[in-house]
Amino acid sequence: AEFQPLCQALTELGLPTVAVPMPNWHWLPCLGGRSARPILERIDYTVKHLIANHGNITDISINNVIPPYEYSLWDTWIDFRSNPGGILKVGGSSRVDEYPVVEPRGTFRHPELETFPKKRVALIGHSAGGWISRVYLSSRGYGGKTYNGSKYVRSLVTLGTPHAAAPGPA
Repeated sequence: AEFQPLCQALTELGLPTVAVPMPNWHWLPCLGGRSARPILERIDYTVKHLIANHGNITDISINNVIPPYEYSLWDTWIDFRSNPGGILKVGGSSRVDEYPVVEPRGTFRHPELETFPKKRVALIGHSAGGWISRVYLSSRGYGGKTYNGSKYVRSLVTLGTPHAAAPGPA
């Protein structure tokens, strides 16, 4: 909701824009130097649904383009407890190759996609969301999964992102 004015302004300028549908409490499993996999799953889910709809967000409601996923407060608590952290380290390591495998909870139903999508989307990442988006673009593994988001994303704009401290593949 906090990024809706930006999304609306960009859409009115001819740049169809949506925010990754995620309330602030979904960040909780990542606090304290924990893996960003829970956030990466939401970025991946949103990007793939936009690609499946050929990037069109103007003709139908946003809930049809990006269907709601299932993720509860209990899922948040379990993700927090099972996602090891450490100060400036993920799971006790500062090396991304040693990050623990993390399988976030929740149900994210991904659409069927073409191997080489005809359209790609632009990402805008704010603060830590900027370097997490860089991880998404990477072909390097992170916490047990490789996202290869550069197949789906044509550009990335970051706002207030602390790039100097970005870990691993970012």
